[in-house]
Amino acid sequence: MKITVKSIDSAKMSNQLRKILRRRGAKISAAIAAHWRREVQASAISSRAKSRYLQAIVPYAGNNRIGARLARDVKIVSILEFGFGRFDMKPGLLKKAAYRRVPLLKGKIIRTVSENSKPGSWIHPGVKGAKTLDKVRKAIKDIIKEALGGSD
Repeated sequence: MKITVKSIDSAKMSNQLRKILRRRGAKISAAIAAHWRREVQASAISSRAKSRYLQAIVPYAGNNRIGARLARDVKIVSILEFGFGRFDMKPGLLKKAAYRRVPLLKGKIIRTVSENSKPGSWIHPGVKGAKTLDKVRKAIKDIIKEALGGSD
């Protein structure tokens, strides 16, 4: 996530902003990353995926940027954050063979998929995204104020 200031009315305001970013940019970025991590912790993501998501969030360290970014696992985190819709798993499962045995429930149940499987029997329901970034964006002003010690 990146915050950019597109237009500032006066040079004085611009200089003040530069001073704040130089002195407190790292603190603001750390506060944004911490808030993002709290939102991820509160989400309904599985614990294994959640730990990968949390490890991927890093604050910007430079003087001219504030915010946080994903350092790794971007594809996985994107799926967790934004989700994806329903899709038919059968073509992917049958890419290399005419049939395939698929273990379900930690190998306790095994189902076989083939070209003869009923249409719609291998539809993945999709994943609803966590939408934690939306919550961080809505709270960004408060996060920055808190990081600056409540000053406007």
